[in-house]
Amino acid sequence: MTKARSIFAEVIKDFSFVKKQLLYIVVIFSIAAGLIVYNLKFIELEREITQLNQQKNYLQLEQVELKKELAKLSAPNRISKLAKKRLKMEKVNMENVKFIEYK
Repeated sequence: MTKARSIFAEVIKDFSFVKKQLLYIVVIFSIAAGLIVYNLKFIELEREITQLNQQKNYLQLEQVELKKELAKLSAPNRISKLAKKRLKMEKVNMENVKFIEYK
């Protein structure tokens, strides 16, 4: 019986030590959990930033291509050729043009 009491006393003594240190243990685990969550969010944001940068680069390349196409399509020579061919337009003879003065 005394042996059981001594074991029980040791367990209670060990438990009281753990109980005293419980606050520190909880704080350490809370900090560790917070760091893990922060790290996961950081990795997620980093991945999103990388994806957005790739999308930005693609859109910039597309914009350059569209500007080239716009310059090609709006070239005066091209427009003139299309006007003659499709719309059967002719160059204006400036001698036949009459200007109206507006005062």
